[in-house]
Amino acid sequence: MDFVSPEPANEKDETITSGDFWPAINTHAFRESMRVDGTVTQSRLIEALKNAIIETNRELSRFQQQEIHLGYTTLGAVPASKITHGDIDVSELVILYRRAVFSAAKANLIERYRDIDTTPNGSKKADALETNIDDLQRDAIWAIQRIKGTTHNIVELIWKPER
Repeated sequence: MDFVSPEPANEKDETITSGDFWPAINTHAFRESMRVDGTVTQSRLIEALKNAIIETNRELSRFQQQEIHLGYTTLGAVPASKITHGDIDVSELVILYRRAVFSAAKANLIERYRDIDTTPNGSKKADALETNIDDLQRDAIWAIQRIKGTTHNIVELIWKPER
């Protein structure tokens, strides 16, 4: 059995912003939170984060407009419960936004990197990653729905024509 040590992330700590309303996303925080090592280059990581931010912001655009109309200029200013860690209070909406972006970006990265291993074990690993991708996409969707104030029930209508 071979052991390959993951590469440490040799990256510059960068911040990605998407307007004044949404919280900034930090690349180091993403790597730490989502356990992304140095095998993912900084440029690929940033692209995945940018795309996740775009998708998340589009899903939340109506929510953003409603809150701005009510006078809230940032997501953190929207009334919500606070989570306290140390001396820092953070809006649960900000935490959920980061979860949505981080989960979507990690799912995107896994989709792009799962085809690297071509050994017989590689296909088993790819199958295992499929579940992980689905879980991450679900987490992103649920976080977005929580921000919107909706539930995360999924209902499927099965239509059967009469004969």
